[in-house]
Amino acid sequence: MTRTWSNLFMGLMLLILVAPLLVIAGVSLNAEKQLLFPPVGLSLQWYGELLTQPDWRNAIANSLIIAIISAVLAVSIAFTVAMLFTPERKVDAIVALIRDETVRFNEERALKKRLAELEARVPAAG
Repeated sequence: MTRTWSNLFMGLMLLILVAPLLVIAGVSLNAEKQLLFPPVGLSLQWYGELLTQPDWRNAIANSLIIAIISAVLAVSIAFTVAMLFTPERKVDAIVALIRDETVRFNEERALKKRLAELEARVPAAG
């Protein structure tokens, strides 16, 4: 039952996010110079004007530059964080990265590993 509600909720969220885009796409095909939905006639003239006017081209170029820079930053940050996970899926290394104590962090991790090996050798008491 919980899975059904989860799927229903996700479908509703997808509809809420996509519906405005579909309406805008439909309105952009309108032949009239008014915002009418559904479109009165079909025309691509607005897309032609979008590509021929320098103001719109500059805005599109700026948007693409910002998008590329944002994507590069997001991927580099996500990649760095993904590399900091330990095999136990703990995020121990972020503190070491922030404080720039990577040598100390590596020594501590080696000591923890050695301690676990030694504890595994000792028979359980009791």
